[in-house]
Amino acid sequence: MLLAIVFFPLLKTGSAVIIVFAFVLVMNTAHDAQYAVESSYFAEMFPTRLRYSGISISAQLGGVVAGAFAPLIATALADVGGLSLAVAYFTFMCAVSAVAAYLSPETFKVDFLGKEKRGEGRFVRERTPDVERVGA
Repeated sequence: MLLAIVFFPLLKTGSAVIIVFAFVLVMNTAHDAQYAVESSYFAEMFPTRLRYSGISISAQLGGVVAGAFAPLIATALADVGGLSLAVAYFTFMCAVSAVAAYLSPETFKVDFLGKEKRGEGRFVRERTPDVERVGA
């Protein structure tokens, strides 16, 4: 969120060196920090049987919904209210993402095999016992 406040004024300078520096700064700090934990975070959201499809579908739909319209919305906001309005939009969307991550279910000590419960016909994840089994 803080990088959005710094990023857009650096783009507005018009200097090619500063613009390249701004892109490198954003891509190497915020983007890489996000991807460092994203793969394990998303993998824990789905049971093993559904993991590949679940991650793929959610990533593709998320890219279309959030990624396709974000530049259009930011351009419209920058045109109407200046650069500060576009920065506010991206900062707000980062806050929405942070709240969604905070509210996502905790998967510590959850069985990721996705065992099917009898009679329900759907896969559920069950908590494993707190006692660690040795040699089982």
